[in-house]
Amino acid sequence: MRTKVLFIVTKSNWGGAQRYVFDLATNLPQHYDPAVACGGTGLLTEKLRAHGVRVHSIEAMQRDMSMLREISAFVSLLSVIRRERPHIVHLNSSKAGVLGAVAARLLGVPKIVFSAHGWAYHEKRLLFIQWLWWLGHAATLALATDSIAVSEHIFRTAPFRRRMRIILHGIELYPPKQQHAPNDPIEILTIAELHRNKGIDVLLRALALLKPGSYRATVIGEGQERENLESLASLLQVAVHLPGFIENASDKIDACDLFVLPSRTEALGYVLLEAGRAACAAIGTRVGGIPEVIEDGVSGRTVEPENPEALAAALRSLVEDSALRNQYAAALRARVESVFRLDRMVAETAAVYVA
Repeated sequence: MRTKVLFIVTKSNWGGAQRYVFDLATNLPQHYDPAVACGGTGLLTEKLRAHGVRVHSIEAMQRDMSMLREISAFVSLLSVIRRERPHIVHLNSSKAGVLGAVAARLLGVPKIVFSAHGWAYHEKRLLFIQWLWWLGHAATLALATDSIAVSEHIFRTAPFRRRMRIILHGIELYPPKQQHAPNDPIEILTIAELHRNKGIDVLLRALALLKPGSYRATVIGEGQERENLESLASLLQVAVHLPGFIENASDKIDACDLFVLPSRTEALGYVLLEAGRAACAAIGTRVGGIPEVIEDGVSGRTVEPENPEALAAALRSLVEDSALRNQYAAALRARVESVFRLDRMVAETAAVYVA
């Protein structure tokens, strides 16, 4: 008999937690039978169904808080768990963690695993809301039989670490598709949701400090900050291309010279692993798990968040020095190859399932 695993994640878009669920659900050993419950119908559901994975769409499960929606989502989760009768429930993201842990406990699921992709109480919110999220995360960890931190930073900042282990993200590797011969001007790329947490406004302020015409900047992604970012770019007279969401956006990294992730908060950053896989030089901020991917001055540059001047200085140094870009690119590729492999992530997660 195959072991049934039900993955639960709040949203069905294509963010980090969704990518993680997809990679696990489609790469577990053959004796596992995966299914996924997620909020709404997005790119995640399309990709999973294309790979033959059962998907349960729960319209009421959304990131924004609403008491009526939470009750509806909880009832739907109970129904899905009863229908699937899983041996393992694997929870991902904050809201899915809280609701799913309670539902799985009530229905007697023997193995409840929670993967922490970030702590919502670290985001800029009212203090009361931060405390509510801290309590919610603590409750999820208490109800889970096992928990996984996807970065050392998440492990260190957890409410508590009972039966928690670190399993770093991993991606499938392949040789870089092309050599990063320098473009003229230099191509700078960011792939991120247009959300305040991603710090795109800081990037725009940094670009305004660079020599005009020395670069072309593209920010791939969509989100609630689009209008604000377009207004800021116009005010600063920064030439930046905002094409919106592009499926398989990581393919664009192969054609860029420099990848930038200017986040205010970040669990780890799959896009940095994709930059390493493509042997592209990268700059990130010293938040969350980013320094676990980029070692400053060795495999790229890291700067303090909320600091356009520091980011501009890092950008300028790499825009002007192709040899340094190549050095950082090779070192980042080597680090991703040695540490952030998909087969390792899958094997270590499967070991949690049988522990």
